Amino acid sequence: LTFPTTGENPAGTITFVSGVWSNSNHTYTATFNVADMNTMVPNIDVRASNARDPLGNSLVPVTITDVFSIDTENPRVASIRRDGTSPTNASSVQFLVTFTEPVTDVGTADFALSLGGITGASITGVTGAGANYTVTLSTGSGDGTIGLALAAKPTINDLAGNPLQNTAVIGDNETFTINKTAATLVLIGSLDPLIVMENEPVIRDLSQIFFAVNRDLLRYSVTRIGSISNPTSQQIAETDLVQSVSFVGDLMTINLSPDAFGELALEISANDGTVTLAHVFTLTVVQVPDAPRAEPDFYAVPVGGHLQVITPSQGVLSNDIAPDSDFFPGTEEKLRVHLPSVTQPSLGTLTMNTDGTFSYVNTSGRTGDLDSFNYRPIDANGLLGNAVKVTVEITRSEFQNPIPGRQFDVDSDDMSTPLDALLVLNRIRQSRVDGITGAVSVGLLVNDSPRLYLDVDSNGLIEPLDALLVLNEIARQKIQDKGEVMDAQWLSVPKRQPADSHELSATVEIVPETKNSTQQMFQMPALEPGFLYQTLLSEVSEDTHESDNRSTRKYDQTVDDFWQQYSLNPDIEA
Repeated sequence: LTFPTTGENPAGTITFVSGVWSNSNHTYTATFNVADMNTMVPNIDVRASNARDPLGNSLVPVTITDVFSIDTENPRVASIRRDGTSPTNASSVQFLVTFTEPVTDVGTADFALSLGGITGASITGVTGAGANYTVTLSTGSGDGTIGLALAAKPTINDLAGNPLQNTAVIGDNETFTINKTAATLVLIGSLDPLIVMENEPVIRDLSQIFFAVNRDLLRYSVTRIGSISNPTSQQIAETDLVQSVSFVGDLMTINLSPDAFGELALEISANDGTVTLAHVFTLTVVQVPDAPRAEPDFYAVPVGGHLQVITPSQGVLSNDIAPDSDFFPGTEEKLRVHLPSVTQPSLGTLTMNTDGTFSYVNTSGRTGDLDSFNYRPIDANGLLGNAVKVTVEITRSEFQNPIPGRQFDVDSDDMSTPLDALLVLNRIRQSRVDGITGAVSVGLLVNDSPRLYLDVDSNGLIEPLDALLVLNEIARQKIQDKGEVMDAQWLSVPKRQPADSHELSATVEIVPETKNSTQQMFQMPALEPGFLYQTLLSEVSEDTHESDNRSTRKYDQTVDDFWQQYSLNPDIEA
């Protein structure tokens, strides 16, 4: 005999009864005596080997056409549960008896009563089949408890003829509380079945279910949910269908779990201070299609930069919710972006894809500005979700020196020199050669080598103002080095120039320590008509102290030479 799993040999013995070889007798019989090991071994097959006929010919290959199983496992009682509310004043009650496997020969003599304070009770009937039976009891007279147990010697067997192993109950073994005195609390209605729609508020008036004869104030509680008796609030919240059950006066509120559906058995009890009465009902939540829910998103991009989100897990749909979890045909996508609902941002351009990836190019604004656009998700059932905002923060330009206080150091040599200003103007000149007019977007610098921090004011544009800011910083450092004090209003801001203006100017006031205030005006021709600035900074080169050394005069002369040459020829090389 061959057993399907190692270690499951039911410890029987096999004997062979020899047949007589003849032309008409080719049958031999083997007998297997099974030991009762209280186990189930399925799919045992029989094989013949090393057999020879009287002439010594080996047995031809045998095709196994039959298998059998050995069942010596004894059935048991899995649970005995009340079929009805408790306490009760009913003249009869029923218990649901569940066995571990289908059984037969179940009768009233196989059970016994467990009584507390009750007389005259009896077992009146048994119905059912397979593994589930209903046992009916008369409750006799008096108040107390009544329960069901197995008789000392039950005659119950499983389908293989194995008897019930013992009388112990594996699971629940419940009892009824019987109250035959005058009822003070009665049921006048029923919630069973309670059918509601998914995500619907569930509020019911329990005064239509329970009635207190003495008009007492009733106190309600959940005494069972699913298979859990007297559940805690946490146990209720852990069910798939219900988050909480609360009572205010006679109103019961059941808070359903979002987007959940299905069935759940509940038992609620009312107590008038003396008597507790329970009511069992089935809560059925019917599924309805749920629209997707979109959540806000936040991204950042350097001023003048290009943000590309190419992975759906980082896209706008990554934190959105598809309650129904249905997929678009042939894909693993539960949600897509509804492209007609997408709005364009005000400080850039947007290209959106259905999978939530997108491309955003910043074209205007300054560091710290917030741009935004909206979209709506759509699910595989065609349901549109809510419109939601995606915020894009404009951050510091990638082409501004990131070291605090070094934004005027264009070439990262730890100094602010006229060369930094010349590098800015030279890049502008190069753009003119390439046919680009106006300010130069930092987006054109991504392939420049070496990398220069030309966007001094971090506005996403390379323009003459960046060079002027560098020179103003040089002037400020020189004034501090000479011991002069800058007046708080040392820079005069010119009014907006006409659209065809070619000349920009700013006034700088220097307050020497030992001299009266003086003013100098410097004028710079614009690179092209239309370059208008509301704020201009200028370079002042003036030796005011006898202690100035030769290197200081050479530095001043370098700046003066730059301005003189650039005014005559804007295309000078840095």
